[in-house]
Amino acid sequence: WPAENTDPMVLVGFSTTFQNQGPALRNVLEALSGLRVRALVTLGEMLPDGEVQSYDNVIVVRSAPHREVLSHAALAITHCGHGTTMKALAAGVPMVCMPMGRDQDDTAARVVHAGAGVRLKRTASAATIARAVTRVLEDDRFREGARRLGDAMANELKRVDVAALLE
Repeated sequence: WPAENTDPMVLVGFSTTFQNQGPALRNVLEALSGLRVRALVTLGEMLPDGEVQSYDNVIVVRSAPHREVLSHAALAITHCGHGTTMKALAAGVPMVCMPMGRDQDDTAARVVHAGAGVRLKRTASAATIARAVTRVLEDDRFREGARRLGDAMANELKRVDVAALLE
């Protein structure tokens, strides 16, 4: 995006494994295409090329370094897998959670309980997703909740002697 574009950055990252995330991704992209955001969507290796399309403000790529992107992001839209969730929280980035199975429902419940995001069904419409994105971006309490969790994680790591645990 041009340097003068200061619209909020949104990272969209669903599972790197196949969870039939194509329909949900299409709804997310449609939602974001109508908002004043810059969105980066990472597909992973399991979705075929052409499954989803880019828009002027939404770029679709196979992969990107989430940790680096999150340092610039205002929001993450995720399936709430452990890796993406932990990286978003470590960066203090609130989430729109769209769990698709496994332990993702429990992880999303914890994010919502901590005030670090909202939860939607994987079948949420583009309009519902757009409202959720707008809500999280406009309400600083979500960012504060994500920062609290990120700070708690960082403080916990300071107290743990990783070498002793490994031994």
